[in-house]
Amino acid sequence: MSQPIWNAIGTVGDVNPIEHGGGFILSDQSQAYPPELELIESSESGSDEEWTVSRIVCERCFFENGILSDNRFHKDHPAWFADSLESVCNCCDCDQDELIESLCSDNEIARARAYETLINYFGPFEFDQYPLKFSDRVEVEAKYAAEKYQVVENQF
Repeated sequence: MSQPIWNAIGTVGDVNPIEHGGGFILSDQSQAYPPELELIESSESGSDEEWTVSRIVCERCFFENGILSDNRFHKDHPAWFADSLESVCNCCDCDQDELIESLCSDNEIARARAYETLINYFGPFEFDQYPLKFSDRVEVEAKYAAEKYQVVENQF
């Protein structure tokens, strides 16, 4: 399988994610890999500032026979978050049927936004246990100035 060629197709959160949190919905141009959501969180500890970058794979889910699965080969195995959808929807004020529909969608932006809802409930660590850490603002700004982070398509 070839290496992915990532391009930003949308954003989540604030328009200035380095300052206020947010991120990018990335799509592989070759269509070999599912979209990914790259979230940036900044935090201050005294006079030090740190950025945490979580990368979440937005696998397409499947809803068959009342089971929400994130495994295309074993659709009878529920996704780890499937039993918590009612709580997620109550907390995040969203409709469960719409969330399931978005998780199962071919639309990469809709699917990434559904994963964002799950992340808002569970936290990014449940989806990425090894986030990148940055302590140098210049390094963070250089990373997100790259061409692949310039949104090429925004399907709102």
